[in-house]
Amino acid sequence: MVRSRIPIKLRDQDYDLDEPGFSNEGAIHAGTFVTGALALGAALFFTLIAIPIQRVPAVSSAREATDRAKTELTKDERSRLNRFDLVELVKGGDDQMLPEGTWHVRFGLRASAGAGRKSVPGAVTIDVVVPVRGDGPLRRLP
Repeated sequence: MVRSRIPIKLRDQDYDLDEPGFSNEGAIHAGTFVTGALALGAALFFTLIAIPIQRVPAVSSAREATDRAKTELTKDERSRLNRFDLVELVKGGDDQMLPEGTWHVRFGLRASAGAGRKSVPGAVTIDVVVPVRGDGPLRRLP
């Protein structure tokens, strides 16, 4: 209603913005705008706190699991890395304990050239278990 009064005031060359009809309607407009903004903010706030927080898997692919498992290898083992024998996702059996499961990575290493042949076998494998949720520790299996 305030905007519809502007052409009339310009036609009559009435530039008084403090008249009661003009200022009261402007105050109502400003008040409803602020109230609407606060209501929208409250609606967004309650929508956001109602959304359940879901933990996204940090290790979502075999490539990421392999890269993370390589961090468990020593410098000597990384230099002797020959192949990846196995990269598999082991699903958790209990939905409460391991809902996403774990990655099982097996590395194949060449025999060490510096060590005696009797002390180091020809085929060496190292198994590393990487949790799907990235906050868990890596576990190296003997």
